[in-house]
Amino acid sequence: MIMVKFITFILISMMGADTVSAHYIRPVCNSRGCSMCAQIRAHNAAHARGIGHGDYIRPVKTVEDRFGGTPEAAVPVVLRYLDLHPGDVLVDPGCGDARILIAACLQTPGVTAIGYEIQKPVADLAASRVAQAGLKDRIKIYRGDSTRVLRIKGNEKVYLYLWPELMGRLSSELKRARAVVSYQHEPPGLGAVRQDFTIGNDVHHVWLKRTSLYSEGLLK
Repeated sequence: MIMVKFITFILISMMGADTVSAHYIRPVCNSRGCSMCAQIRAHNAAHARGIGHGDYIRPVKTVEDRFGGTPEAAVPVVLRYLDLHPGDVLVDPGCGDARILIAACLQTPGVTAIGYEIQKPVADLAASRVAQAGLKDRIKIYRGDSTRVLRIKGNEKVYLYLWPELMGRLSSELKRARAVVSYQHEPPGLGAVRQDFTIGNDVHHVWLKRTSLYSEGLLK
């Protein structure tokens, strides 16, 4: 969930642009519940119509327009697969508004969390939501590019809702994590297994780092 989840969006957002522009991009998944791929499909439809001389221009009117968050209805499923216990450390390398981190800490006492967000307005929103939830002592939000600064020590559980290219840049760190749960998109190089679930009429996916979650009994 680092900004709008593909690389052209990242570069433009880092420059502080008020619009997002890109050429045709192949969606990763077909789920209507995936906000990242929904943005891409809308972009490609506009591209096919020749909007903006072949570009899709999406105005960024609010902070919430700057990231694709995990659907609220999927949060309980994500938390079930994370299987958090007191003392666990949860890391979200693209935390957006920190919804997963906040939900995790509210649900499980003793969990601490770290979130990274590259966009300042979104990082500020995350920090504000953490403060409003009374969790400043348990959740730390850092503004920065997690592909450059993330360091996994080995005891952390990691949640991802990122574009696969970004997850690929994190793969060396993710391999050291105790558990990895990725919403919708497969994290490259981890030997992750897919678990499907439904919300309404839509099929959603989580990808689970195989070794850690077999050992913790979430997969058979």
